[in-house]
Amino acid sequence: MSEKKNQHTVPRFYFRYFSIDQKTIPLLNLKTGKIVKNAPIKSQCSKNYYYGDKQVEDTIEELETVFRTSLNKLRKSLDFREISKEDYLYILQAILFQRSRTIASRERKRGAQDKLARLQMEVAINKDTSLTEEEKIKHRKYLDYIAANPQVYQGISMVESIRSVELIVDLVPILLFNRTKFPFIFGDAPVVFYNNHQRDVKLRGVLGLQTPGIQIFYPISPNTTLLLIDPAAYKVRGINNYNIELDSPKDICQINKLQIHNSISTIYFPDFNHAKY
Repeated sequence: MSEKKNQHTVPRFYFRYFSIDQKTIPLLNLKTGKIVKNAPIKSQCSKNYYYGDKQVEDTIEELETVFRTSLNKLRKSLDFREISKEDYLYILQAILFQRSRTIASRERKRGAQDKLARLQMEVAINKDTSLTEEEKIKHRKYLDYIAANPQVYQGISMVESIRSVELIVDLVPILLFNRTKFPFIFGDAPVVFYNNHQRDVKLRGVLGLQTPGIQIFYPISPNTTLLLIDPAAYKVRGINNYNIELDSPKDICQINKLQIHNSISTIYFPDFNHAKY
């Protein structure tokens, strides 16, 4: 068996935050509507050699170890005042890194990356003095068949995500505590960027790291979601030591809907008894 062949776009430790037996988890396939009661964690959100070879996977696993340690400290204390500044920065890196590594992230950027690759090739053709004009015309006919290497571009994006943490340190962290009978769920792209402040803007993107009004949602258990918000755009009522208790099923549903709409194909939930919900 090839070493490090099965590579995860959402780490296994994250699934265990929601799993009852730490080995399996119920899921909903968004494309077929099929529900699986006990899906093995080891085979979820994974593809063979998705990121590359063993060396790449080793580096990702090293990062996961650091991120898991800091996230576990927050999950244990449930209080931002109880964790160090260093751990908080690792958590922010974990959030950005998770968003950059998913299949959804790759698919979202594929069109722009292919267009860039074709543009680069067209420039190279035009500048190639060894080609005649007829040969250049012939080569340009094949530009539509050129596609970017998704591994390379996503790898660059993953590296940049870690370096970009300084762009979100000004966001206010809040823990949302779920006090209803319905759980927080998560999907195959569990970090959700949203912008309620600029929800009516249609002519440009509103989910940039420094866009006014950005909101970042990241569930860390069936009962807890980490929220980062722009303090200049929102005044949140009911904050007590950076915590908010949610006792309305409507609020939980709204947050869960973000997970559904942000996912490519699969939603996960902690207990099969919630399948109907």
